[in-house]
Amino acid sequence: KEKALTGLRKYKPYPAYKDSGVEWLGRVPEGWDIKPLKYAAIICRDLVERVGNEPYVGLEHIESWSGRIILDAQPETVESMVSSFSAGDVLFGKLRPYLAKVVRPCFNGVCTSEIVVMKPTEYSRQGYLFYCFLSTMFIQWMNSLTYGTKMPRVNPIHLGSTAIPLPNINEQCAITDFLNQRTAKIDALIAKQERLIELLQEKRAALITQAVTKGLDPDVPMKDSGVEWLGEVPTHWEVKPLKRIALINPETLTEDTDPDYEFNYIEINGVNSNGTIVRKEFMQFNKAPSRARRKVVQGDTIISTVRTYLKAIALIKKAIPELIVSTGFAVLRNKGEMENEFLWRLVQSSIFVVKVVSHSEGVSYPAITPYVLGTLPIWFPPSTEQKEIILFLDREVGRIDHLTSKANKSIELLNEYRAALISAAVTGKIDVRGEVSLACL
Repeated sequence: KEKALTGLRKYKPYPAYKDSGVEWLGRVPEGWDIKPLKYAAIICRDLVERVGNEPYVGLEHIESWSGRIILDAQPETVESMVSSFSAGDVLFGKLRPYLAKVVRPCFNGVCTSEIVVMKPTEYSRQGYLFYCFLSTMFIQWMNSLTYGTKMPRVNPIHLGSTAIPLPNINEQCAITDFLNQRTAKIDALIAKQERLIELLQEKRAALITQAVTKGLDPDVPMKDSGVEWLGEVPTHWEVKPLKRIALINPETLTEDTDPDYEFNYIEINGVNSNGTIVRKEFMQFNKAPSRARRKVVQGDTIISTVRTYLKAIALIKKAIPELIVSTGFAVLRNKGEMENEFLWRLVQSSIFVVKVVSHSEGVSYPAITPYVLGTLPIWFPPSTEQKEIILFLDREVGRIDHLTSKANKSIELLNEYRAALISAAVTGKIDVRGEVSLACL
């Protein structure tokens, strides 16, 4: 945040300020009005029945904080009663407003009733309202007005009563044009970093797959593995079913477990696609979900058997006291023929994951049974060569992960700067009137 604020210092402030009298706003430029939102936009509350094939926008179609609508696919069924919107309106997600789901559509359509449709009045412009609603301070204020715990919403009446800064139309146009240009440049930089991460992840996956299927010696003699989808492996490697190599789900909590038993718990979303544990919870058995049953110890590999395409596959490298994972994982406990880390890298490889996904059944939550998982073939070299491959992958994958981390940090800083720039411009903390040519969009 400090770096983001530093980047704003090149812009000058307005000549004079006044107290807005509004808690979330603070001081604003002296010539600006402060008006209730309903003065600047008509809040549409009427619901209509969807009758045609007009585009449907759900909250899932709106990207948080970016203002982008992603309509890759339309749902087969939608709510029977929806809100209608037109090009030029502003849409604001009232459910969990902290997600900042705000868009300015350039087409007509319908949207979920969880989205508030606002039509700019003669005193405002779509672009300015869009950026105003995307400002960090406005979102934080909306979040403070929510009701409900599990599904917090903001009441449209409270939304309409919220005071917002309202400069004259020319200044609104100048602010809009400035932010259109600057955020487009920032978004282009973010897109480059995202593309870099995508390429790094492709290289990472290919590196792991190549190492655990062909080894490190490009001249090693090869043989037919006997597995059609695997193809050839080095002549001296063995191929066996997974169940011969590892115990699958060796320990499970029983229903008569002490209700006060405390443990660390990992859900499927607690493991990312790179195999890093990003989230775990501490809980008691009597308050835990019924799927909190699989016991895990140091050296085990956990692999998601539900929504297997998520690639939630992790090695428990260090001991975690009283570790339990969801029954959505299969726990693989090495019997001793393989190095723990080699087994993890192998089941993490693209070729193995693709096969697991192909054996998964179901639509919403495709899953593979532990039995079928155990029948899948595993291939491996002698222990000494396994260790060489492990060291190679630790080094090379580590380099890729370091570059990925730097790219992610760059994206984080760019997003922080983007948010700071929007908030500063729409609240008058910086004067952007002379920064771009006036062109109201």
